[in-house]
Amino acid sequence: MHLDWDEVRWLGRQAGISIGSHGVTHARLAQCTDEESWQEIVGSRQAIERELGDAAPIFCYPSGDFGAREVRYVRDAGYRAAVTVAPGVNRAATDVFSLRRTEMTDRDGPLELRLKLAGAFDPMHSLLHRRRLSRFSREAGRMGTA
Repeated sequence: MHLDWDEVRWLGRQAGISIGSHGVTHARLAQCTDEESWQEIVGSRQAIERELGDAAPIFCYPSGDFGAREVRYVRDAGYRAAVTVAPGVNRAATDVFSLRRTEMTDRDGPLELRLKLAGAFDPMHSLLHRRRLSRFSREAGRMGTA
């Protein structure tokens, strides 16, 4: 489900909610040219600032597909931090431009929330994440971008 700008503005006014950036078109950034990747990252931040009056402080790498170039671009675009789709705990030494996160869905209830926050799903999510990264690597190799 996608939100329109009126819905995003309403959400942005709610306590405890901040609006982050996720790219202009949800492109797989590591497969984009330098210019395309930069435009996805900075263009999304500019659109949010234009529509909400305040720039998004956090970026989320679409599909979790990113590398050193994307981290550099996110920093250079002025974001304060970025999240990946890698599961697990963030420690003091974790790079703020490669933060891990715990996925919550609309199917999760109070029990799933408690279990996820306790790390019970991390081993399974880590396996799924490794499979995702392996698929990205194979796809990039077929496209000649590895």
